[in-house]
Amino acid sequence: KEPINVGSKLNLQTSRQLGGLALVFCIAVATLPYGFYLNLLIILIVASVARRQMARSGQYWLDPLTRGCLIAVSIGMILSTFTAINRGEAALQLANFLPFFWLFTVIPFLVRSPPTQRLLALWWILSSIPINLVAIAEYLAKSDRLPSFCYTLGFVQAWRDAPHIGRAMVMFDHPNTFANYLIIIFGLS
Repeated sequence: KEPINVGSKLNLQTSRQLGGLALVFCIAVATLPYGFYLNLLIILIVASVARRQMARSGQYWLDPLTRGCLIAVSIGMILSTFTAINRGEAALQLANFLPFFWLFTVIPFLVRSPPTQRLLALWWILSSIPINLVAIAEYLAKSDRLPSFCYTLGFVQAWRDAPHIGRAMVMFDHPNTFANYLIIIFGLS
């Protein structure tokens, strides 16, 4: 038998502890478009618990240089928000950007194994099917290709009254945001 060094034992133990957290993280990320703020809260809780578990086992979440740079950039963004001309808009953009900024520091630790990565990709793809079906229906509703009686339906009228004529946006606030989401999904599939 080969001796097990302490470092690999800690990594194995930590990966077992993070297994359930990785599953919850994958579900929260895959369903992010359906419940944005709730899922971000779940991701934050999972990241906090995972960080504590790793700290207890003697591992560090991020190396000191990366951690320091992330904290410095985050503080800079927050200070920039307070000094912005339009503070409300700056705070909104900060609330949209900062969670994702920190989310990408969590992913490498919670989604380490190839099976977990494949599972996350599969869930992302499967969770995008209803979104794509609604996008097709919205695109058709915004076009002139439907029979005339369809335009009297409430949801068709709502889609036609939405901004960005001829472009589907489903539950996203802008068609370009929807396009960014689809680029991620197409890349995974």
